Amino acid sequence: DPGRVLSLAVDAAHEAVERTPELLPVLKEAGVVDAGGLGLAIILDGLSRSLRGDTLDVDLAPDVPDTAGWQSQAATLHQTEHGSPGYCTEFVVSGHDIDSEEARTQIAALGGSLLVVGDATFLRVHVHTATPDDVLEYGRTLGEVSQVKVDNMEAQMRTFGGEPAPSNVTDVGVVAVASGAGIEAAFRGVGVTKLVEGGQTLNPSAGDILAAIEACPQDQVVVLPNNGNIIAAAEQAAAQASKSAVVIPSRSIPQGVAAVLALSPDLSFEENSAAMEGAIAQVRSAEVTRAVRATTMDGQKIEAGQAIGIVDGKLSVVAHSIEEAVLESVTKMGPETASLLTVYSGSDVRAGDDDALADRLRKQQPNLEVELVRGGQPHYTYLLSLE
Repeated sequence: DPGRVLSLAVDAAHEAVERTPELLPVLKEAGVVDAGGLGLAIILDGLSRSLRGDTLDVDLAPDVPDTAGWQSQAATLHQTEHGSPGYCTEFVVSGHDIDSEEARTQIAALGGSLLVVGDATFLRVHVHTATPDDVLEYGRTLGEVSQVKVDNMEAQMRTFGGEPAPSNVTDVGVVAVASGAGIEAAFRGVGVTKLVEGGQTLNPSAGDILAAIEACPQDQVVVLPNNGNIIAAAEQAAAQASKSAVVIPSRSIPQGVAAVLALSPDLSFEENSAAMEGAIAQVRSAEVTRAVRATTMDGQKIEAGQAIGIVDGKLSVVAHSIEEAVLESVTKMGPETASLLTVYSGSDVRAGDDDALADRLRKQQPNLEVELVRGGQPHYTYLLSLE
């Protein structure tokens, strides 16, 4: 009797799920059961009910925050008017009352492949231009220019016959897992080829990642999972791909961004992969959110609703307010040897609150450049990156 077999399987599955905290200490510590096992039990239950003809009046749709109103401050990439690669020019500007939109307009007139990210006190600029001196001169009118990098792409692209050689970077596809309108726009802005929706509580399957790899026009692809829970699926997808694919084990959005920025036209695929892994090792990351239930994690007791800061994957801060958790998390991240703090505000942050927090951080850490990006990511109120 198939119905009887399914009914027994459902009972056994739920009993097994209830035992999972005894099998895995981290589940017991967090006060939860294994999510994958519970999902399988629910599937079996659904099959059993369907076979019996039962109906379910249950809304199983997840409560996903609305991020439609969020916009990234990252510009989209623009093509150069004449197709000439010129010089890849990168720098940061520190100042006061910087009009980022006006800066974007002025610099766009001087080149292409433009990316401008930042706020009224800090901008990071990437542009391909034939006149890097003019771009830098304009940057100095906005404030103090630092971290200047200029690469001659014209020389890199010339071959013996005078035909342009394809850049190693354009020959490398990049697949990144991300969630949030601003985060996704930022990844597109720095040249990610394909995006896969996913993140905390929304893990894409290996099939989803494999489809993105195969959709890349390049024969060589790097994959950025940007979450520790997604690395295994990414590695499975890379192993099944019909093209050369390598997983860069990024465990956070900030690590993923740093990895993409490490791509260089001067390096081979293998060298770029190594450079990207080196880049993520230089980034310290933190996630700030509120606890959804009372639990114990990493030996610390947490009450439901308290703000928590997770630094490099370890619970490091328990506070009463989100702002306090952010400030303490930055202190725990070791800002003494860093120069740049990037703050990604989430979908639940009210307009203006992130600006006020960025100002507090600048006062608390006067030696750091503080960059604010409205990421619009769900689940985490703030993501922090220190480099």
